[in-house]
Amino acid sequence: MKTSPSGSSPHGRGSRRQFIKRTAAVSAGFTIVPSHVVSGQGKTPPPSETLGGALIGAGGRGPSTFKNLGENVRMIAQCDVKYLGKEDNKTSYSDFRLLLERKDIDVVAIATPPHWHALISIAAAAAGKDVICEKPMTRFIAEGRAVVEAFKRYERIFQIGTFGRFGVSTKQGNILKHKIMKSGLLDPCPVVFHHKGGLKVKQWSGRADLKPADPPENLNWDLYVGPSPMKPYVSQRTGGTHRNYWDYEGGGLADMAQHSLDPFQWTYAKDHTSPVERGAWVLRKLVNNPPPPAPPNIPQLARLDKKLLSTRDRIALHQEEPQCAQCHRRIDPIGFGLENFDAAGKWRTLDDHEGVPVNKRTIDPSGQIHKGREFKDFFELRSVIHQQYPEPFATGFAENLAEYALGRPVGFTDADLIEKIASGGSIRSLILNLVQSETFLTKK
Repeated sequence: MKTSPSGSSPHGRGSRRQFIKRTAAVSAGFTIVPSHVVSGQGKTPPPSETLGGALIGAGGRGPSTFKNLGENVRMIAQCDVKYLGKEDNKTSYSDFRLLLERKDIDVVAIATPPHWHALISIAAAAAGKDVICEKPMTRFIAEGRAVVEAFKRYERIFQIGTFGRFGVSTKQGNILKHKIMKSGLLDPCPVVFHHKGGLKVKQWSGRADLKPADPPENLNWDLYVGPSPMKPYVSQRTGGTHRNYWDYEGGGLADMAQHSLDPFQWTYAKDHTSPVERGAWVLRKLVNNPPPPAPPNIPQLARLDKKLLSTRDRIALHQEEPQCAQCHRRIDPIGFGLENFDAAGKWRTLDDHEGVPVNKRTIDPSGQIHKGREFKDFFELRSVIHQQYPEPFATGFAENLAEYALGRPVGFTDADLIEKIASGGSIRSLILNLVQSETFLTKK
């Protein structure tokens, strides 16, 4: 076979998978020597079955994340911004862009702080690499959508490291429980008790009183900050304590909630939620205008679970109950606008719930706010809510933000604090008003 000047196939290193597919039929006619005969049972796989791998973000979680790629992935190089001045650009890099230029790397493990997850994942896909990425996948929903679209466009594989779900889904008892709950043989499980602790909300709360310092000589601080706002260096902004700062992650809830809550989400087959739940959450948490509790003895949506109906048809039938219609006119349109998100926040275009007919699975996120404007999708809904409920949105967001940040319920004595937080003209201003308040700094 002719080779290019670099010594690689003229078709490129990235064609290995296609080559294997093309030669599968030919090789079927020959006797293949099993790999364990060549390399020994339980030994390292032979080169023909090995992929080249790289780790980007070689800190605390990095080695474990890379290990999850499997034994047939050979570590070729590592990259970390703390390798500045020590990199050889062969086995160690301080700039991920140089590493991704290599043609002998097939898969990449990404274990940087989350503010870099989206950009590095997209760059890896564009470079023809498959990716496993630490959780949380991204900091913002829009970033997550951009990652999904990039991997579809470049036809690469992306896996997010929600290891809590992976762990419980391999245990026979949990698998059986998942099948039972998903089958509909039992009444829906409305509540799951979760023991206190484990989310590290207080542990991952940043400090605003640390004095800036010069970054270490081996740390590329500019590249570390990357797409986040440039801030003076303090040591707590790097390493595991980067979780303290929303420039890079979302605190303890974004860090640990997936491990604590997502296993229950899967075990109890709650990956599918209804527009009613979503709409009620928006009214309660974001618009500060919660719907009243359902009247007693009202038939629930669950009674329709065994019928082959689209989600809209199911809810329309529920609204035929006169005592239900008044609340659902406010709740349901907002919920439909959020239908493109599944219960885990992943974007979808089809509702693949078992009770939805195949010809009605395409999601229609359009609707009209009760006594308000029409919208055609989530993005228009977002604008409509902001325009129709500006003050309630600011107040509701401020109350929930303060409750999360202070680690306690917000009471009437916090009225001045909530008013100050809500006076911000943007989400960024609301957050700044909170973190600069005396209540937050002293955690009273």
